[in-house]
Amino acid sequence: MTHPHPLHGVRVAILVENGFEQVEMTRPRDALHAAGATTTLVSPSTPTVHGWNGDEKNDEVKVDVGIADARPLDFDALLLPGGVWSADMLRANNKAVLFVHAMQIARKPIAAICHAAWIQIGRAHV
Repeated sequence: MTHPHPLHGVRVAILVENGFEQVEMTRPRDALHAAGATTTLVSPSTPTVHGWNGDEKNDEVKVDVGIADARPLDFDALLLPGGVWSADMLRANNKAVLFVHAMQIARKPIAAICHAAWIQIGRAHV
């Protein structure tokens, strides 16, 4: 018999910065919750970040854990929502890059949507 919530007990970090694409965070997060996972919004910006809908500022969302306090060992997987501004700021943030790199080294699943994959390539040369 399969569990009604196949991701029950799975802890997923969602790494964002101001300028993330709102729907690329909320829809996957809702699907993770429906499957039984627990999510934690992680960001260099605290206590809140702003999502965007295309070119328009959208909702302000509460950050659960600042990147300085986030520990890759506390998570089973990572979700990287897209958004050009968020992706650009994250790949230029050493702590965010190191967090993602630690998840890669630990071979934990990483879901990167659209521009979010930039951080997996490495630090921006800015």
